[in-house]
Amino acid sequence: MLLCPSPQVTGANNPAVPLVLQIGKLLSNGGELLTSESSGNAVVYEVEILSQDSNGVQLPPLVAKIAKESTGRMLSKEAGFYERLRSLQGVVTPRCYGYFRTFVNLQETYIIPWDTNPDKTVFPRSGFSVYNLPHPAASLNILLLERLGRPLNQIPRLEHRDSLPLQLDAMVTAVSRFSVIHMDIAGRNVLEASTAPLDSATINTGHGPYDWRIIDWEHAITEKEYGADILTRMKDDNDYMLRYELQWD
Repeated sequence: MLLCPSPQVTGANNPAVPLVLQIGKLLSNGGELLTSESSGNAVVYEVEILSQDSNGVQLPPLVAKIAKESTGRMLSKEAGFYERLRSLQGVVTPRCYGYFRTFVNLQETYIIPWDTNPDKTVFPRSGFSVYNLPHPAASLNILLLERLGRPLNQIPRLEHRDSLPLQLDAMVTAVSRFSVIHMDIAGRNVLEASTAPLDSATINTGHGPYDWRIIDWEHAITEKEYGADILTRMKDDNDYMLRYELQWD
């Protein structure tokens, strides 16, 4: 594991938890939305925990976000922002249970999320182009996250909480304190919080715990990179989403 363990899982009195996991149902295939978790740079699967040396730790349902073959750098960047916003995990962002990277020889190994062509599952593989051989050390990047609920843009308008604008305002205010701007606030990236029975943290904003979580941080940048007032920009993004995308009155 390289980055972003959840503060609810690791700490001075709580060492890293070994897990044995199995990839389950496909939830999102890049930009094609199958359920709530969607990212154009990654494929998302539900995850089944086969065994766990829990050390008393309670885990929620999980998803594995697997970068596409050419976009591993984006997932690495996203993991870095989960690490930077670590104290907001389970409050504003989903809990992150680790960023993992390994190298695979695509001349000998088939990675299903990268290409669903069943003909490529036959070994030994043949028919390679000598000018475009499969990479012998491709970077496989995986982000393990808690599974959330529906995205805001798939929830009937009558189900919107009256407190949604205030909650979103407080959430982006909390993010701005870390000199981070999301850059892609949209209904598809604001999801219902998990209902798993874990302790829910709060932050000192006068609101919370929040009903929502902001996902997909691969496009985030720092305040220094943005070069302007990030809080004003994120509040404007919230207003645009509510007024024009979701047609909030």
